Amino acid sequence: MRSNIILGAVIVAFSVYFYSLTSGLPERSALFPRAVLWCMGISGLAIMGGALWKGLRHRTSDDDRAIGQALLFQIVIPGALLTIAFLLLRTLGFYMASAFLVFVVFCYHTYRAGEVRLGWPIYARAVTFSVVMTGMSFVVFSVLLGLPTP
Repeated sequence: MRSNIILGAVIVAFSVYFYSLTSGLPERSALFPRAVLWCMGISGLAIMGGALWKGLRHRTSDDDRAIGQALLFQIVIPGALLTIAFLLLRTLGFYMASAFLVFVVFCYHTYRAGEVRLGWPIYARAVTFSVVMTGMSFVVFSVLLGLPTP
């Protein structure tokens, strides 16, 4: 319940902030972003309202444990991984950071799915997949489109 209230409040706050940034846009150009931000704000309010409505009806002690699990596995760990990927992007460049991120997401998804234990076969598949994906992005961005990458 608490996580949905926080999520709804964050969505509403971001939609209000970004709506205020659209004031510098020309009127016709701002129509679509404003409509999307209105919908985001209404969705945030609906998420908060639904959480409050459910919370008033019934609450269990398992909710706190589930919130802690969700906070760790869905917010803290992915946030730390994205921060590390950002630092790699700034220091080593786009291709190294993208290879790292694909490798880590592949391994993390396998771990969270719970189907297999992490070991050398999974790591080999993750390395192969990350090299192939990074190579494909190099071919698409640099060779086909001719775009410079950081």
